[in-house]
Amino acid sequence: MACIQGTDIKSVLLTSGRLPVSLELARAFHAAGWRIVVADPWPMHLCRMSSCVAVTVDLPAPQDNPEHFAATLERRCVDHDIDLVVPVSEETPYVAALRERAVPVFTSAPDTVLTLHDKLGFIRRAAEAELSVPATVRADHDSKTIRQTAFVRKPRFSCSGRDVSFHAAGSDVREDSAFIVQQRIEGDAINVFGIAVDGVLRLSSAYRGRLVDGSVAIAFEREEQADACTSWASRFVAATGYTGLIAFDFIVDDDGIAWPLECNPRATSGIHFLNRAAIVAAITNDELPIDQVKPVTRMAEKWSCFTRYLASLGTRDATRQAWQVLTGFSDVSWQRDDPWPFLTMPFNSWRILLKSRQKHHTFASAAVADIEWRPTERAGGMCDDR
Repeated sequence: MACIQGTDIKSVLLTSGRLPVSLELARAFHAAGWRIVVADPWPMHLCRMSSCVAVTVDLPAPQDNPEHFAATLERRCVDHDIDLVVPVSEETPYVAALRERAVPVFTSAPDTVLTLHDKLGFIRRAAEAELSVPATVRADHDSKTIRQTAFVRKPRFSCSGRDVSFHAAGSDVREDSAFIVQQRIEGDAINVFGIAVDGVLRLSSAYRGRLVDGSVAIAFEREEQADACTSWASRFVAATGYTGLIAFDFIVDDDGIAWPLECNPRATSGIHFLNRAAIVAAITNDELPIDQVKPVTRMAEKWSCFTRYLASLGTRDATRQAWQVLTGFSDVSWQRDDPWPFLTMPFNSWRILLKSRQKHHTFASAAVADIEWRPTERAGGMCDDR
């Protein structure tokens, strides 16, 4: 994707409005003087209540009919004079297809996005770039060597930690081509979120999860000492020529080596630590401001943390941890001059809560159930299946 100069852009469309990361992007572009349009399959969502958003439009769920989703999104762009589309979350592989329709989308080509979204394809691509990677194979291939030590079994395509399982050395696992077996690395878990343009990681933040719901962090703290992770991410972005929002999950071992577990070609919670002016400048390839991160170092999704607190009552340590987050962390969605997204979140989240209870999924998994990319057949651009 060619570099886009922000001075020429007046309207931006965000393809998901239900998540706090979407609200962060909407507020960032609004502060820079842009007109914000948010498209989402759900009629009520977090961004709809924001004074920063000029228009909200509906979309079909991409899982139901990807072609209909792309065609509808293209029409929305024409109807609202959109200069740039920024895919935000799990819908990114679907939105990337619009590049083939000459729609200006801030992401890489569909085959690149799918390769990075594929947990096996990502590891293979990183290995080709001679970067450190944990041993990883398909679960239906010969995984005996990996299974001689502790290992992890997880789907090639999934999100929110769904169906991830941890196994002791020597354990047997069911053969399944949709799953991978990966060497388990011991060490510190660190995440890196970044914004890349034409193979340059223009802006990034590193952080740690401090409170989790299932396996998804709902409270996080900025990590100042993450050079190994940031360096790895920069080299990978350069090797792939990637453009778009991108994030990595790392384990840093006792020797200081950063081992990537997976890649998410989308926004993650690390975006909340970035200066909003820097976010827009990075995406539009303009000059970055001197201050690239916010002064706040600890942030949380307070409503999720409050639910976690209620669930932990009676368990002393868990209750204390949740209470410390509620009282000591800043909320990612609260803003005094734009209060309604935070205040109305419990009402706008009823659909997620209902799906979570019906499907017995975590809140995070239910939140993206209809936009998550799931392969129904072998997709072009994916790594081969050998």
